[in-house]
Amino acid sequence: MSVAERLSALAPEQRALLEKLREKQRKAAPPPPPPIPRRSGPTGEGDWPLSLDQERFWFMEQLYPGGAGLNITAATRMRGPLSVPAVAAALDEIVRRHAAWRTSFPLVDGKPVQRVADVRRVRRQPLGVVDLAALPGDQRETEALRLVGEATAAPFDLEKGPLVRSGLIRMGADDHICVLTIHHLVTDFSSFQISFGELAELLAGGSAVWLPTPPVQYSDFALWQREWLQGEVLEGLVSWWREQLEGFPLALELPTDRPRPAVARMRGDRRLVSLSRERTEALRNLARAEGATLFMTVLAATAALLSRHSGQERLILGANNANRNRPELEGVLGCFLTQVPFPIDLTGDPSFRELLARVRRSALGAYAHQDLPFGQLVEAVQPQRDTSRQPVVQALVQVLDAQPSGASLAGVGFEPVDAYDGNARYDLMLTLFDFQDGLTGSLEYDVDLFDGGTVERLLDHLQILMTAAVADPGTRLESLPLLTPAERS
Repeated sequence: MSVAERLSALAPEQRALLEKLREKQRKAAPPPPPPIPRRSGPTGEGDWPLSLDQERFWFMEQLYPGGAGLNITAATRMRGPLSVPAVAAALDEIVRRHAAWRTSFPLVDGKPVQRVADVRRVRRQPLGVVDLAALPGDQRETEALRLVGEATAAPFDLEKGPLVRSGLIRMGADDHICVLTIHHLVTDFSSFQISFGELAELLAGGSAVWLPTPPVQYSDFALWQREWLQGEVLEGLVSWWREQLEGFPLALELPTDRPRPAVARMRGDRRLVSLSRERTEALRNLARAEGATLFMTVLAATAALLSRHSGQERLILGANNANRNRPELEGVLGCFLTQVPFPIDLTGDPSFRELLARVRRSALGAYAHQDLPFGQLVEAVQPQRDTSRQPVVQALVQVLDAQPSGASLAGVGFEPVDAYDGNARYDLMLTLFDFQDGLTGSLEYDVDLFDGGTVERLLDHLQILMTAAVADPGTRLESLPLLTPAERS
């Protein structure tokens, strides 16, 4: 359901409450940022400063030299007549169009810069093709998924680049999977959507297709961000976040199956989760009734669960934020993604309805002040240095609009492939996609901390808690059940 449809379904009193909250948010929010000017020239080559989030990821990479924890893999399946040289040419065109895919990170005077290679001199890697067509059907699918997962494992050389690898898996004469592995310094979730969309259009149109030139490159954003986020703007955002996080523990102390390693290795696994259409609609209806969103309701339920397991009445959960709140950035590839923390107060054993109201207030305030990059927020609150966990936020919750199941251009169908890269950048990360048939997704976890069985029990407890909270949102948190029938017996 679209945002417009959700708003239209609100009762008049709910819409009036929402407008009051929006007006309060507008008054409390910092002034909007100025437009982003183009300074990088026609193709963007040269040395440029890192963005503030790139700087954070670069320092993270120094903690895990030779690792692949910040590599991200995504894949799309293409069904229909396909030319391998055409795929290679289309990927080359995306490299030409977007400076981010031509970027490396050498040291200059002891500091990293993002160096964008000249289009004419960029070192392209050949498009590797693996042919699985001769394998039996089931074995072919299993091996393709293994190859997609394996694509993440090889580290990148940040100083030399390139930081993009591409491959094609041939499943049959008219059935291929295109795999992209890219370092987080030059990509994010939205960038994969943009790049696969451009790939589809370029394959459909061939040499005759014309795509609009991106209005800015990522280096323009990095320059603009550093110039805008200083002085009163920066001080106002830092002051607000310090006040909001005051008194909240900066570590989520969940019981783990093993002690934390001295340095987090970001090795992960996941367990799938699915909520029925009926359960999802019940959550959505509760959200509407309370003037909240489905994400806020899932966030509240997750906070209630983790509070019970950790014994902490105050905790900080986070969510990924696309950070593309400027129209110039909608079609630009790069590392825009940042994290937004939500301080959640569960003191006093409130009802689930009251907790949802607290979560809504926290989320509205956080999103109104989301322009402070997470790295600057961490500097502002100065948590105790701990290489065994991510600072401030160790558990993420995401509820995302489901992507269309597929599109067809020029006789070729494009379908997203479920590509898990085997990394765990947080202790726990719950990601749910909002499909027509219900919420579906996974709980990603750090295998150095948790066993799979522990995570499965967490998911069972979450669904039991959600069901009880929806049935009676007036129930106090301590009275919400968690245990399965087998655990109770």
